[in-house]
Amino acid sequence: MKKKVTIYDIARELNLNVSTVSRALNDSDLVKMETRKKILAVAKKLKYRPNPIARSLFLKKTRSIGLVYLLFESSMFHGIASGIESILEDNDYTLIVTDSKLNKDVEKKNIEVLINKMVDGIIILPHGPDFSYIRNINEAGIPVVTLGETPGNMDTYCVTNNPSRQIEMAVEYLINKGHKKIAYISARTGLSEKMRLHKYISSLRKSGIDFDSDLVFYSEPFISGGRETAKNIFNKNIDFSSIICWNDLIGAGVIDYCANNNIKIPDECSIIGMDNDLNFSPYLKVPLSSVHSYKRKLGIEAAKLILRILRNEEIKNKKVYLQPYIVERDSVKNLNQE
Repeated sequence: MKKKVTIYDIARELNLNVSTVSRALNDSDLVKMETRKKILAVAKKLKYRPNPIARSLFLKKTRSIGLVYLLFESSMFHGIASGIESILEDNDYTLIVTDSKLNKDVEKKNIEVLINKMVDGIIILPHGPDFSYIRNINEAGIPVVTLGETPGNMDTYCVTNNPSRQIEMAVEYLINKGHKKIAYISARTGLSEKMRLHKYISSLRKSGIDFDSDLVFYSEPFISGGRETAKNIFNKNIDFSSIICWNDLIGAGVIDYCANNNIKIPDECSIIGMDNDLNFSPYLKVPLSSVHSYKRKLGIEAAKLILRILRNEEIKNKKVYLQPYIVERDSVKNLNQE
């Protein structure tokens, strides 16, 4: 096996100090340009390849960003990750991705791994409801950008799809279509879930509609969860005309249950999802109306923000809110036209 070329070989070839060669290879201004050119020429001739670990220790930078994501199976993951990667690639950074699998302990372990890898920054979709560990990342000297809001007592950088506004838009949309008995299927835990539930209640009351706790249900954020929760809702024989689903996967499960149980959508029940993150939403048995959330743009803005932090640029707004909008399809009936 051919011996690996080191900076000692380059120094020996040019009869220079190893420290001089090291500085030149790291573009130090302490080495004269003429000398730097000679060193680079010999490095090329000897086919020298720098040791990335040693280089990182010298520069105190790895040019890598860690992404801690809740669940790779999420239909939003690939769009967010590709958005982040597109910006990092253009700026000569590498993305290191970890999957928390909806498990707080796994998430903490992933964060420790990234800290030990000396990443320059971390972008995280936190599991919650405990966000104190984000302070631990900052204490390690690593900047953090969250995908979604953290509690108000935490002064963090974040980029968010504005979940409170999403649910508010969904409620307003259904009320404008004549619906007053509006059920809500939420996910089980997390800050964004609590924010959405709070805004669901306040949006109803703002329109003069009393909140009915019997119309709130909880589901796993998957199609199977939507099916199971729909079965529970329709077997309870409660009065409602529409359902807001925490995400489109749940909405797809509700539609599937209804289709298999002769429940006509939207005539017997209107359904609206949130995130508009399913490529097949328009192709369900009844195309699902939804509140749009950004995926790739969310990743792009998060990557831009963390790079600005690393460059020590002035940042006036630490929280970036992306504004949602309604995507109308065929799953909501206008009761005003009856």
